[in-house]
Amino acid sequence: MATLDQQREEITGLEVRRRMSQRGISMSRLAQEAGIALPHVSNALSGKEVLGREARKRLEQSLVTLGLDQAEPEPRAGVFRLPPKNSAAS
Repeated sequence: MATLDQQREEITGLEVRRRMSQRGISMSRLAQEAGIALPHVSNALSGKEVLGREARKRLEQSLVTLGLDQAEPEPRAGVFRLPPKNSAAS
């Protein structure tokens, strides 16, 4: 039987930032969701600071809440994603 740690995906802070950028989620929104000061979240994602156990749990839960735990599929060669017609600039 697999333990909880074996079932969890590990992603780097760089990957979290990439996913945030893809989804238009700001660092301040992540910090607010986690209830952690923005500089601490930024430093934690860049590896400059280790969060305490409770803060880390809140940050990890916020990643799930905001959908950052799931990677978006990579675009296939020759396939382009266009905005819906009603949102295109006139």
